[in-house]
Amino acid sequence: MSYFDQFATHHRSRRLPGYDYAAPGWYFVTICTHERRHLFGEIQRGVMGLNAIGCVAHKCLMTIPDHFLHAVVDACIVMPNHVHAVIGIGADDPRSVVAPVYI
Repeated sequence: MSYFDQFATHHRSRRLPGYDYAAPGWYFVTICTHERRHLFGEIQRGVMGLNAIGCVAHKCLMTIPDHFLHAVVDACIVMPNHVHAVIGIGADDPRSVVAPVYI
């Protein structure tokens, strides 16, 4: 078993068949903490309260365009045990790229 196999989950792929994921486009990214531990803060009365680690995670997401010339963070949210982001990657203006859809 490889190092990464021990962390693999056996979910049905959500990838669009035949789509070139190396192509410029918009990507919905979810990153979960190890063992889904609540590392980024907690939700109280329906509001996410970031702790220090959650603030670092949010700052890292928001500064992606500072490190990658052809990247745009359109939206992101930090939750207690995961982050979501919509990121445009790879075009001179990622906003001009149309996202693929399932048919």
